[in-house]
Amino acid sequence: MTPSHADGATRLLVLDEEQRMLADAARDLLAAEAPVSRARALRDAGEVWDASLWTHLTDLGWAGLMVPESHGGMGLGLPEAVAFMEAVGAHLAATPMVSALMVGPLAPHLGTAAGTRVSLAWQEDARTPRPATLETRYAEGRVTGRKVLVLDGTHAERFVVSARDSAGTAVLVAVDAADTHLEPLTRVDHRDAAHVVCSDAPAELLSGGLPELEAAVDRGTVALAAELLGLSEAARTRTLDYLRTREQFGRPIGSFQALQHRAVDAFIATELARSGVLAAAFEPSPRATSLAKAQATDAAQRVAEEGVQMHGGIGMTDEHDVGLYLKRIWVAAMSHGDASWHRSRWARLGGY
Repeated sequence: MTPSHADGATRLLVLDEEQRMLADAARDLLAAEAPVSRARALRDAGEVWDASLWTHLTDLGWAGLMVPESHGGMGLGLPEAVAFMEAVGAHLAATPMVSALMVGPLAPHLGTAAGTRVSLAWQEDARTPRPATLETRYAEGRVTGRKVLVLDGTHAERFVVSARDSAGTAVLVAVDAADTHLEPLTRVDHRDAAHVVCSDAPAELLSGGLPELEAAVDRGTVALAAELLGLSEAARTRTLDYLRTREQFGRPIGSFQALQHRAVDAFIATELARSGVLAAAFEPSPRATSLAKAQATDAAQRVAEEGVQMHGGIGMTDEHDVGLYLKRIWVAAMSHGDASWHRSRWARLGGY
């Protein structure tokens, strides 16, 4: 395993052999079960998530990746989750994995490992992704409030909802989706998201409070950063393939020095983001989380925009995959706070 500070060694921000094997297995699985053509087919059919893929992931145990083994999960950590989410991004897989990674360790008894779709309803202000911003109220087994931008919200079976009790203490409760009102969102990436309204809904009080909620949100933020990393790498690879095959003036356009420089800049941005994401996975902290999300967002947006431009006019057309990656990057970049918000958070946490 990777050495830790406790061993008196500097931690290497690389996956060990077992983690690399897991990453390879995830890539192979998603390459077979969730090619980009699958994402297109789901979009064209008006589907915002891949139900058959989720069933397959559940059968193979991936749904419980971070769920404790005592609750039927794999009991793995953030480095393994990051490896899986990078593969999710690379293949544009429409799966509620970010929600599973947030809720699984938070409330394992709700059945995430068995495939139950449970989403974390925590955000109340679309402009300020702070878990401590809580107006939702819980009292006597009932919860009332409105949550926005809930990932995987329209197809969730249950929600973990953050609220304040009558004493003003932050609490977590489980609510059946049937007892909520959903406002589905239509987004450019054609993924599942909704606003969720609870009006005196029956609720099960869970263990944990604000610290556990903040840890879950940060865990989801690192997962999104890893997905952005996978999106970046896939968009960059497709752009390089195009540069090698598209000819102009009798030669591949990839031989033009100006485009080579831009491709190198995209590679550097992606690798810097990889370091930030792995740092947040191996040594998780709120500050490391914000650094990872900011770096991954900046890199992904740059790679996607460069990719569209280097594809020329056809980069804006629907039949080229780079446009699909650009749209997913836009949405993932804004989820759980954009790069600017996380840079401000990183500075604030560092005392600046």
